[in-house]
Amino acid sequence: WNEDNFPNINMNDPALGISEELLEDVEQGLGDVNLDGNLGIEDVVQLVQYILGNITLNEEQLNNADWNQDESVDITDVLPLVNYILGNY
Repeated sequence: WNEDNFPNINMNDPALGISEELLEDVEQGLGDVNLDGNLGIEDVVQLVQYILGNITLNEEQLNNADWNQDESVDITDVLPLVNYILGNY
């Protein structure tokens, strides 16, 4: 994930509702569950698969999956990640 993916969008624009802190967290890996360096549907799929008990995640993946930073990876981490990916955050 980086601004090169969206060259015509100022990711720091307050109108987007994205805080500087959130941008910094995303740049450090927040939401990147599959560790590919991008945020996408694959991250959501892995997050949901983990919540359903179908896969395990390593420590880095668990830290990245905990979107709301409450030290628990659960369903409350899914919707904010989806909204961010869709640009609704």
